[in-house]
Amino acid sequence: MKKKYEINKDGCCVALRSFGDVTFGDVGGYVDSEKNLSQDGDCWVYDDAHVSGNARVYENALVYENALVYGNAVVFGNAQVSGNAEVSGHAQVFENAVVFGNAQVSGTAVVSWHAYVFGNTRLSGDAGDAPTPEAIPSDAAKILENLLDSPVESLTMDGITYKKTAAKWERA
Repeated sequence: MKKKYEINKDGCCVALRSFGDVTFGDVGGYVDSEKNLSQDGDCWVYDDAHVSGNARVYENALVYENALVYGNAVVFGNAQVSGNAEVSGHAQVFENAVVFGNAQVSGTAVVSWHAYVFGNTRLSGDAGDAPTPEAIPSDAAKILENLLDSPVESLTMDGITYKKTAAKWERA
């Protein structure tokens, strides 16, 4: 299959063919190398977004505005990362998950399905530990709801620790 983009001298991806909502000649965001953005699918990096290091964006994932994806992070499926959000470390964002605002997803954190991580949320995970979001209080109910079907087993928000038991969250 014909390549869908090339990287210009400024480090931006430039569309070599139309796909998704990208038109031939569109200049996208910044990528360090072709290993960062797949030539397959409708994935794309827009605006002033950056994908660097060993990070990868593939399938139909979108990274735009001022978002950063770096380290060994992966964004795939129909996932979106936007605003000033950062995805780093070995974090994974996939399926229909959305990370936006000033949210930070790092370490070994996994955001998937229809989860939304937003605002000033910080979601991180270390090998062997459940990811731990720390969020501003107004985000708490939405985060708890979105993480109900996730592998997250405990989290701390605004100094309060919650543990997941069966199909609900309880204060620890």
